[in-house]
Amino acid sequence: MLSWIQFKDDLYHGILLLQKGMLTSAVYSSQEADRLKFRYRLQSAERQLAEAYRALGKYGLMRLQSGHKEFMQEKEWSHLIQEIDAKRAEMEKLATEREAFDREEEQGQA
Repeated sequence: MLSWIQFKDDLYHGILLLQKGMLTSAVYSSQEADRLKFRYRLQSAERQLAEAYRALGKYGLMRLQSGHKEFMQEKEWSHLIQEIDAKRAEMEKLATEREAFDREEEQGQA
């Protein structure tokens, strides 16, 4: 039969293990939510970059078909190029964040 002191001690350690497990689960859930948000941002940036490339190609083809050979200096063309450059910079930033996530995950597993 268990003594009252041993019962209290076992109960105390059980509660500590439960708290530690809950904390670990909460941290893990938070990290997974951050990863999902990151994946969504990455997919969104990739989609916007593809759309910008598509718009640039469509604009260029339309201008070539209409006989305009000097469309490289046009304002719309330069705007599309700037948009693509901004999306590329965003993709590079997201790639850096992805590397940081991967490093954190590797450190957490070690």
